[in-house]
Amino acid sequence: MAFVVDRGWEEPALSWEESLLPISVFTAAAAACTVAVALLGWALGRACAFGLVIVLAACAWLHGSVGAASAPVWATGVMVAVVLAAAEAWASSRQLKAVQQLANRLKDGSTVRVGANALSSERRALMQGRWITAGMVAVSVVLWGWFSVQWSIARNQTPPPDTNFFEPVVAQFAAVATVLTVVSAGRNVWRWWAHRQVRRTVWIVPGAGGPVWAPGLDPSYGDGIDPKDSETQGCSCLAEAQSRDIDGEEDWSSGTIPADDYCPVHGIDAINALDHDTFRALARAAWLWDKSSMVPSTGSDAPDNAAGLLAFAGHAFGGIPVQRNGDLLDAASPRVEAAEELKTTDAVVPEWAKPQFLSPPERGILDIVDLTPAGLPGTATRYRHGRAWHDPDRTPTDKTMP
Repeated sequence: MAFVVDRGWEEPALSWEESLLPISVFTAAAAACTVAVALLGWALGRACAFGLVIVLAACAWLHGSVGAASAPVWATGVMVAVVLAAAEAWASSRQLKAVQQLANRLKDGSTVRVGANALSSERRALMQGRWITAGMVAVSVVLWGWFSVQWSIARNQTPPPDTNFFEPVVAQFAAVATVLTVVSAGRNVWRWWAHRQVRRTVWIVPGAGGPVWAPGLDPSYGDGIDPKDSETQGCSCLAEAQSRDIDGEEDWSSGTIPADDYCPVHGIDAINALDHDTFRALARAAWLWDKSSMVPSTGSDAPDNAAGLLAFAGHAFGGIPVQRNGDLLDAASPRVEAAEELKTTDAVVPEWAKPQFLSPPERGILDIVDLTPAGLPGTATRYRHGRAWHDPDRTPTDKTMP
């Protein structure tokens, strides 16, 4: 629009001396920033509106200072960008306030101890943004320094025979780096402030779903046993897993071990031989279930198998994922990343939000076990040829159930 208003195609090319003027140099740099925001602004996410204010304000001031016909167009763009930035700032503040209010409502006076790994991960997550900003500052300083030397040399030399005007390419990159530096610094300040408001809060997350995701907060699926359960006499799960791990890349001392379908203790025949009461008593064990079936759980599972977030502050700071470790909540390591914000546009979110990942197969059914006596939702469908499937929405009325 500005190019059309200024009839840029009619403007004569700048001479060497004109292209060296500060107004020419910084106008070219500002134009490069507008192109960068137009093409790559999506990568800034929520901060794009704030970067847009900086870029358009610079363009409006530069074009206004020379009386360009497009100055009102740039000014209008600035006003639109300010409205967008104000809306984003209001929404972010509103989200943080909602998080604080919900935390205050849910607090019951109980406290938990947080482990050293979680605290180290928290400090590391906060410092990451600061190092990025420091790096951007360094890049900006180097580029502007490089350009100042290049500019000084150009103003004191005769025009090169093969060049009609001076092109401030380095200044254009320096301007983009400067805008990114300001945006990054603003992000850090907001992250620091939001974290400061909720840093003493730990959220217990009994199940999947919600605005963030991190390892440990996703749904629990079947077909796995705890390493210590593989020590049960007669269990063949560990030996079978090791025989299939040809390259020896897996660490079977942590995480889970795939359940062996033919294991005398955790195999399919062993599952189908359980009476319904025994099956219900073991229903929270992942090895009972098909690898594509969610393991049944309720909010009552949280005290013993708690997954949580330390200092969750909305999109500003996703919180550090923690797990119960004895009498405290701690992160898996000192380098755990903060939880990621989920957007409704992510195609995978609706699947995670559903109570089951896939529908149980309709053939080969052995029987159906009502799980409600165990305080769990729905039923378990057992198969002659496979592990059980959890169906949390099924009404327990099948005649095969006791």
